[in-house]
Amino acid sequence: MGMSSLTTEQRKAIESIGRPTTLMAAAGSGKTTVLVERYLRLLDKGYQPKQILTVTFTNEAADQIRRRIIHRLTHNEQASQELISQVEASPYIGTIHSFCYRLLDHYGSTIGCGGVKSILSSYELSDQFERAFDQWIESLPESTLNWFLELFSRSDLKTVVKSVYHQRFQLRGRPEVEEPLTSLLLHTEPLVNRLENVFYQKGAYSFDDLENLAIKILETSSEVRTRLQSEIQEICVDEFQDTSRLQWQILQSIIGANYAKLFVVGDPKQSIYGFRNADVNQFLSVANSLTAHAGVRLELTTNFRSQPKLLEAINQIAEHLLEGASIPFQSMSSGIPSSEKKNGLFFHRFPCAQKTEIVKTEKRALVSAIKENLALGVPVQEMAVLFRNSDRLADYFATLSEEAIPSACRQRNHLFDAYDIADIANFIRTLNNPLDDFFFSAFLRSRFMAFSSEQIAELFALPGSTLFEKSAALPSLRWFMGLIESGALEVSVALATLFRNSRYFPVEKEALFSLLGPLSEPGLTIPRAVTLLRHWEGADIIFQSARTSGGHHGIQLMTVHAAKGLEFPHVFLVDNLRQMPHQSPPLRCHPDYSPGIRYRAGGEVLMTSSYEILNEQQAGKDLEESRRILYVALTRAKETLTVFLPENPDLCPKDTWGRWLNDFQST
Repeated sequence: MGMSSLTTEQRKAIESIGRPTTLMAAAGSGKTTVLVERYLRLLDKGYQPKQILTVTFTNEAADQIRRRIIHRLTHNEQASQELISQVEASPYIGTIHSFCYRLLDHYGSTIGCGGVKSILSSYELSDQFERAFDQWIESLPESTLNWFLELFSRSDLKTVVKSVYHQRFQLRGRPEVEEPLTSLLLHTEPLVNRLENVFYQKGAYSFDDLENLAIKILETSSEVRTRLQSEIQEICVDEFQDTSRLQWQILQSIIGANYAKLFVVGDPKQSIYGFRNADVNQFLSVANSLTAHAGVRLELTTNFRSQPKLLEAINQIAEHLLEGASIPFQSMSSGIPSSEKKNGLFFHRFPCAQKTEIVKTEKRALVSAIKENLALGVPVQEMAVLFRNSDRLADYFATLSEEAIPSACRQRNHLFDAYDIADIANFIRTLNNPLDDFFFSAFLRSRFMAFSSEQIAELFALPGSTLFEKSAALPSLRWFMGLIESGALEVSVALATLFRNSRYFPVEKEALFSLLGPLSEPGLTIPRAVTLLRHWEGADIIFQSARTSGGHHGIQLMTVHAAKGLEFPHVFLVDNLRQMPHQSPPLRCHPDYSPGIRYRAGGEVLMTSSYEILNEQQAGKDLEESRRILYVALTRAKETLTVFLPENPDLCPKDTWGRWLNDFQST
């Protein structure tokens, strides 16, 4: 795209170099194009790639921007190969975490930290935490432990101590802490410091570590801060609405007093990452600050994504949905030539007598709507089904597969919810103790061995004291018995033997590859692996799965969060009656308030006063964010958007997408 095809709004944003600039970019308004063209304009003005920091929200977004810049330079006869190579190699196009990674790797010694050798994995974190927690429990005086167990169950105590570790940066140096949190922090301090040192000595850092240590470097080393302020002459921040306070603090340290180098772009209406500490109110606060520094505030309100009739409907819903929001909604104008197409928004109401039938009847309605599109010649790859939550993705995917509708499902899953992982875990536990009938029978029932219930019942009926003894003569288990007799204790050898002798190979490859990494550690023994598996099962280890049916191209099924930044010609919005996920962590922290804790006393659940305040505030924030997530879902559609709702509006609970959409239709 050349400058001649840009809108006046886009051109102003590209040309505002030298002034602090806030760009409010509506959905589908071409903000990535502006970022690319602005970067190219900076190069034309003599800036070097090493002087331009471009911060994106994801690695994929950074890769896209870099590719588009290089593509434009490649087709520019005046651009040298050296310049193209500098853009290709620039470490300053990436996420805030990639910038912090580089900062810590280069200057960590200024705060006593070594270089970054790895990003801390969930596996290592859970294992080391379990060890440290067990040691901590054993070190506590009996009276102290009993006091803690009056406040928390043993499992809740582990959860709250883990929360203290994860939020340690916010908890340190906070004198205004209420009991019993005061005592908890005092007694857990040795555990927290010891665990932190274990990771730092290995050069293993979490993303939270990267951010907090980066700001520590910038605040304590004037030399590093001055060097970066001098080196970086332009800072472009994409998706600024999802920037946390700490991330903004890092950027402020690099800006120094020269706000003219700052260009932030985003859309507060699309701020949907509160669970990652994104602060939507910060966008307006920073915009006001930049204006006070002689900055300019621009808006991109032309939508180049949705066809005019659909955009008109989205505007109407959004105006109703976001009424009263801290940043008011402004209608988008269409950048697509008007056509004869009518509608674009469809409310597909399906009959349903009671709540228990909603999912079943909605799936039937979805299949019917998809088949209607297919009959009209709509390709499957032009359709997407979007969900608020991820837990029903697999269910809907299975339904479409049964109907022979090609589909693809992208989902984040808990590792030990994958049946292949459970089978591998049972295999390792069986090797550790083959005389345990529970694990041995689970191994036989696994997909690797595929014994039926009847076969296992027949084995149990044979003479002998254990299932292992009764199965010893089976030809299909000869390799397993040989493995036991060999005394081989290394996990890698055992897994290689399993895969070599089984006709089944795990189909959940993403989960398998995730687990094989830590299990392939040289010298890892079966007994040690059993301990690790116990630790990992209690941890929140996630893997990203991608399943397809009917070929590589199919209807995309994903959450709205996964669809952020994407667009589809035809969108189906389902599962609209789900209430917001309610999070009730034992510990809450906020930079503006004293941290709070939830505990128990005399069988009653109690909260510190600060916890009650933060809990109430979070409920309001979650409600506002749920509305914004719905807005993001609506704006993914290019041609048609089909919303599925029951015929009976009374089935739509309060504060759900279904209720809000019903209220809109009734106005």
